[in-house]
Amino acid sequence: MKCVICKTGDLQPQSVSVTVDRQGALLVVEGVPALVCDNCGERYFEDAVSARLLELTEQTLQPGVRLDVRRYGQAA
Repeated sequence: MKCVICKTGDLQPQSVSVTVDRQGALLVVEGVPALVCDNCGERYFEDAVSARLLELTEQTLQPGVRLDVRRYGQAA
């Protein structure tokens, strides 16, 4: 599959880290499955992965949480 951004790179399955900064709270999720362009580095996530990342982000917004680091497959 070709990258829709650069139009030349091929997408390769990889595990990546995703960092979200939302309202002053940081969430780092490691080991997130993605397709990554081997030319420009653009990352693509399946719908279920994106939904899980949004869910984890909402959990991070709990009062008092400023930084949370989780592994994708082990995130509660």
